Amino acid sequence: MVMRWQGAALVTPQTPRGIIDLEFAGTVDRFRSMRMFIDSNAAMVNLYLDFLFIISYVWFLSSAAKLAERTGFRLIPSEWPVRIAFLAGLLDIGENMLLLDALAAGGTRFTLQLTWWLALIKFTAAGIVVLFLLLAAIVLLFTRKKITDTFEA
Repeated sequence: MVMRWQGAALVTPQTPRGIIDLEFAGTVDRFRSMRMFIDSNAAMVNLYLDFLFIISYVWFLSSAAKLAERTGFRLIPSEWPVRIAFLAGLLDIGENMLLLDALAAGGTRFTLQLTWWLALIKFTAAGIVVLFLLLAAIVLLFTRKKITDTFEA
């Protein structure tokens, strides 16, 4: 919520999705045209806040995957979703560093395309973990295995 509130300054007609549009700019021309309509300082603050958010979502996704396994969901070992969550976090760190550089120096074709790919893989990796957790929740709901049973044992 903090990032959404702080990032509201980044939502313009040219960047309706805020920082996500910058992540997926992909070309120097598109990035520079978007940059003309946003506050670069607000974008940098948003990226610095994202470093804290990375820690939070990697911890949450990893903990939830481990909890799913402890409650009886063993489709795959929890270490795989945990590793994928960490991968998403690492990709997000790289993406943020490239965007900070692009905001400061204008960005190059290579760095903006690399940022685009890192963002795509990051969102895909995080989505895979979220789908794993949703599947675990559905399976555990229908098997009626309660989370409290895990802690009583």
